[in-house]
Amino acid sequence: MIRYIFRLLFLFPFVVSAQNPVPNPGFESWTLTDPDHWLSNNTLPLFATIESTSDAHSGSFAARASVVDLSGSMISPFLSAENPNGTGFPIQIAYTTFQCWYKADLAGSDAFIVTVVMYNDSAQAIGSADIAITTSTSSYTLLTLPIDYPSGTNVASCIIQFIAADVTGMQTAHLGTTFMVDDVELTGINSILTSAVHPSISVFPNPCKNEITIKSDFLSHSKMRVNLLNQNGELVYQENVTEFGKLTHQFPIALPVLPGGIYFIKLETEDFLYTKRIVVLRD
Repeated sequence: MIRYIFRLLFLFPFVVSAQNPVPNPGFESWTLTDPDHWLSNNTLPLFATIESTSDAHSGSFAARASVVDLSGSMISPFLSAENPNGTGFPIQIAYTTFQCWYKADLAGSDAFIVTVVMYNDSAQAIGSADIAITTSTSSYTLLTLPIDYPSGTNVASCIIQFIAADVTGMQTAHLGTTFMVDDVELTGINSILTSAVHPSISVFPNPCKNEITIKSDFLSHSKMRVNLLNQNGELVYQENVTEFGKLTHQFPIALPVLPGGIYFIKLETEDFLYTKRIVVLRD
C-alpha cells in the first residue's frame, strides 16, 4: 500500500522541526515484559512473545520478538503502539515517512510485517504504509517507508504494528523466527514552505531503464538530495544535486545497475519532501 506522496505544510514564516510523536520510540522504558505505551500479546505466566533486549541499535534496550511454542501451538509475536482502547497515539501532523531499525531471523516462509495506519478524528483510516520483509538480516538495518494519504491529511492518531507471520497462510509462523526493533520514528516534516504555491514536480520516464529526469520550476533555485530505495526501504543510490538547467529546470539522473522491479525515489530539499514510486525495467 505504498504509492505516491506529496506533502507540503504552510504554517509559520520560519523553519519548524517536527518532534517524533511515537511513544517510547527507543523501547527504553519497560513494565514487566511490555514496553511502556506499547501493547503486546504477552500473556503471563503462560508465554511472552515480546521482551526487552540489551542488543540495541541505540540506547540501552530494544524490543525482541519471537515465536513461542505453547503446547504444540505456535504463538506469533505482536507489538503495537496504540492506546489500550485501540485508538492509536495522538498526532497532529501528516508525517510522510516511517522509519525504524530492525534485525530479523526468519524461519520457513515467515515474514517480518510492519503496518502503519493514520486515522482522522472520526477514527477513519486515511493514510497507511506497510511492508512484508522476507529476508533475514543479522545486523541492524534501517527501514524507511513512505506513508500514503489517499483520503486526506487531517490526521488525529496513528497505530504502528509489528508482527511475524507465515506469508503462505499455511500456519501462524515458525518456531525460531525472531525480530528486533529499535528507534521507531515518524518523520518527513523537516521544514515549512512560506510560499502558498505548490511546486509541480515531474519524474519521467516511468517505467524507466537507465535514466530518469526530474523537472520542476521550483527546483531551479534549490539544492536537493536524491535517494533511491528498494521495496525493503534500503538505500541503493544517493546523489546530491546542486545545479539544475536554468531554462529547462530539470536534471537527469543516471541510474546504477539495479535489478528490475519497484523502487521509491525520494527527493529532499530544505523546504519539502517528495516521494514517488517508480518501476525499473531490465531486458
